Amino acid sequence: MFPAVQATGRAPVDRRTVVEATAWRVRTGAPWCDLPERFGNRNTI
Repeated sequence: MFPAVQATGRAPVDRRTVVEATAWRVRTGAPWCDLPERFGNRNTI
C-alpha cells in the first residue's frame, strides 16, 4: 500500500564510538589511517 522507504545518507554510527575514536587519535597522535578496527571504518568515523 505504501512505498518502501529508501535509506539515504550515511549509515548510523554510535556517537560514543566516534568520541572514543577521536580521543584515541588525539591521545596517540596517529593518523586516521592507523585507526584500530575496533572503531569501525575510518571513513565512517
